[in-house]
Amino acid sequence: MNIYANKGLRTLLLAKRVIPRELFDKWNEKYMQASCLIKDRDAAMAECQEEIEKDMDIIGATAIEDKLQDKVGETISSLKEAGIKVWVLTGDKVETAINIGFSCKLLDKKQKIFEVDCRETEALMSRLHEIEKEIIAKNYGSEDRPYAMVITGQSLINCETEAAQNKLYSVFKKARVVVACRVSPKQKKDIVELVKSRVHNAVTLAIGDGANDVNMITAAHVGVGIRGLEGYQVISIFLKSNK
Repeated sequence: MNIYANKGLRTLLLAKRVIPRELFDKWNEKYMQASCLIKDRDAAMAECQEEIEKDMDIIGATAIEDKLQDKVGETISSLKEAGIKVWVLTGDKVETAINIGFSCKLLDKKQKIFEVDCRETEALMSRLHEIEKEIIAKNYGSEDRPYAMVITGQSLINCETEAAQNKLYSVFKKARVVVACRVSPKQKKDIVELVKSRVHNAVTLAIGDGANDVNMITAAHVGVGIRGLEGYQVISIFLKSNK
C-alpha cells in the first residue's frame, strides 16, 4: 500500500471478517447510540469502528492512477501567486496526497512540511504545540521560509473542543498550503466552517466534482461543482436539489 501511495496511486485495501450475530448485535446497539450523540459524536463513532474493524483477513489491494487534468499545476501556481491560500481536502492516504501535491505544484521542496497524525486529543495538542514552537523559533511562515501542513482525518476527530480548534487554526493560519488527508465529507465541511468562523474578512471558495464534496461546496461562500473527466455526481445532486 505504501509503495503504491508513494507513486501517487489511489489505493484501496480489501479485507473481510466473519462476525458472530451475537457480537454484531451488541456492537450495533453501541454504534447506534454513538451515532445519536449530540456531543463528541464523531469520536464515539470512530471508537466503535475501531472495535469492529480488527482481526480481518486481507483479500488484496488495488491501486489506480488518477491523472491530473490539463494545466492543473499552472492553475494552482497562478492562484498562489494571486495571494490565494490553497487547501486540499481529500480522502486519499497521506503518502498519495503528498505525492500528488508535488506533482501539481501545490507543494515544493522550499517548503517545510509538518505532518499531524494523532489518535488522541492529548497527543494532538502536544504535536500542535511542538509545531507552533518550531514555527516561532525558526520564523516559518515568512515569505522566504514557507511551510505546509499535512493533517489526517483521525487527528481532526480530536479537534472538536474550542481549545483544540483554536490551537489548530493558530498553526494553520500562516501555512502556505494545508493538505487534509483521509477526511470524511463532514470533515471537509467542518474545515471550511473553521476558516469562515476564524477569518471574518476572508472569502472561502470550495471546488469539487464528487458527491462527497457537496457538504464542503455548500458550506463555502462560493461553491463550484465541476463536471469533469471523473464524472458529474456533484452536478447531478445540485440539479436535483434545485428541482
